[in-house]
This record gives sequence, structure tokens and C-alpha cells, in this order.
Amino acid sequence: MTDSAPLTDSQTDQLVTALRTGQSVDAAATILGLELSAVWARARTDTRLTIALAGRTPRRATSGPGSRGPTTCGSWRSVWPRPGRS
Repeated sequence: MTDSAPLTDSQTDQLVTALRTGQSVDAAATILGLELSAVWARARTDTRLTIALAGRTPRRATSGPGSRGPTTCGSWRSVWPRPGRS
């Protein structure tokens, strides 16, 4: 297994811009010619990228604005019961 090349500052800027406009992680990485492993590795040290990736999961078609990832079903009721009910 080979390591992917680290992202440059310019690539990171372009990726953050794409994510802020609503592109999925997969689509943005593909368009920019980046490997997802390099994207997630850069996110460990780049705060802007970490924030832009918040709530998104790798290799998931629905990872976009409003996506909550695999840990919830997207409904607050799955986490908190209705008031007055246990």
C-alpha cells in the first residue's frame, strides 16, 4: 500500500471552497484529482478543512450539507424522546 501525496495549500483552498458550495467530499476530491486518504490526513492538521468536512463521511453518496453521518438517522427524535414521554 502506498501513501498518497500530501495536499498542498492551494489544493486545500480549492477543496474547502468546493465543500462550502455544497459539493460532496467524493465529488470535490475527484474533480480536483485528490485521493480521499490525503483529504482526511490533511484534515487532521488543517482547521478550515476540518470544519468544512464536519458532518460528512468518506465514500458516502449522501455526504453533503445536512448529512449527519452514519451515527444518527437524521431525526432528533431518535436521540431525544418527545417531552412528557419516557
